[in-house]
Amino acid sequence: MDYITVKGLIVKETDFNEADKMLTIMTDSCGLIHAKASGIKSLKRKELSGAKPFLYSEFTLAQKGEYYNVREANILHSFLEIKNDLIHLALGFYILDIVNNIGMENQPNTALLRLTLNTLFALNHSKKSPQLVKAAYEMKVADIEGFTPHTFECMECGNELDTASVCYFNILDGGILCNDCCRAAERNILKISKTTVDAMNFILDSDIKNFLSFQLDERILPEFSAACERYFLTQSDFHPKTLDYYKKVMLAD
Repeated sequence: MDYITVKGLIVKETDFNEADKMLTIMTDSCGLIHAKASGIKSLKRKELSGAKPFLYSEFTLAQKGEYYNVREANILHSFLEIKNDLIHLALGFYILDIVNNIGMENQPNTALLRLTLNTLFALNHSKKSPQLVKAAYEMKVADIEGFTPHTFECMECGNELDTASVCYFNILDGGILCNDCCRAAERNILKISKTTVDAMNFILDSDIKNFLSFQLDERILPEFSAACERYFLTQSDFHPKTLDYYKKVMLAD
């Protein structure tokens, strides 16, 4: 039996039996992997203390063929403050759900992992509003996964949008339309402000470390959030229950 060491973030856990769990881990070097954590529910397994959601840990795995068993999980960074706020927690699980569905098994995606860690850090320290964090994360995931929208000019005629106060977001085709070109479009058009477009452009232009380094007027935030979410869900064809729960919690707040 071989042993490997990886750094990673648990994005899904499933009860396996009374004592064990099956973990899906987004790792730095192997992409998504599935590993059994034997006896993890026992208080005696202190060496598995890092095998929990919202912990970035170093895992020692026993590998036999395509199967892994977690032998140790040592905490590198904790995001457990997220659990102190129900909205942050619901959003955190939605973010982990995105990684679980976007990530590929045995294919490293360091950009997605780094983006997720930076986003959880912002949530953990309440540096930005959850609504802004969620929208920015969705747009940046779209960017690093290769379905970046065309937002710096009209996608049809190429005209600049600098002086426009209103723009039109073609959700299906993935780009901004000017007023004239919008008339020829048939569906999935979202009317948005130039401020929302500017916020999108900032995210798309920024590196992973700085993509949240902007402010947005609270009056624009609902529009910005709706545009990013609708675009991400349409392009990724991803409609998770965790998003429904997050919205339920937001409405109840």
